[in-house]
Amino acid sequence: MQKVQTILIPVDGSDHADHGLEIGCALADHYAAAVVLVCVTGHHRISEDLLNAAVAEGVVHPPSYRQFAETFMEGDETLAAQAQNQNRLAERVGHAVAEFVVRQGQTYSQGQHVNRVTTVICNGDPADQIVRQAQQHKADLIVMGTRGLEGLGALLHASVSDAVHKHAPCPCIVCHPARER
Repeated sequence: MQKVQTILIPVDGSDHADHGLEIGCALADHYAAAVVLVCVTGHHRISEDLLNAAVAEGVVHPPSYRQFAETFMEGDETLAAQAQNQNRLAERVGHAVAEFVVRQGQTYSQGQHVNRVTTVICNGDPADQIVRQAQQHKADLIVMGTRGLEGLGALLHASVSDAVHKHAPCPCIVCHPARER
């Protein structure tokens, strides 16, 4: 059996990612493995709950209405320039939230007796970036949560975990959410 020395765990602040973090840290503690926490930005909207938590923690400071008006509502600014400003703000907020998420994941990991934790924040397609980081960090195992969509929901929403599982350079454990009995 291959020795597990490095476990890659994608995190995004969601409940299903936190479930993967719990299982990944338990395995890392068992194998005395290093953990690489990966948060991919720029691919989706930030959930309102996560943004509110980031604001409450002081990670993100919401702009005042005046700043918003000056930045986005200038009459002589073209729609393209307004959209570009909104994209830059979204990138800054996304990166700040990603830093918050990996810091929380790092704190949790260390609390679970994982002594070697590396954090990575990258931008792009989540599945591509997770596979790329697994290759770069020579991960022996990827442990990730999934939303657990089935049927039509699975057809309508592309699954990052399915794409990672198909292209991963190492074994991949996909942790499904607990089902009600």
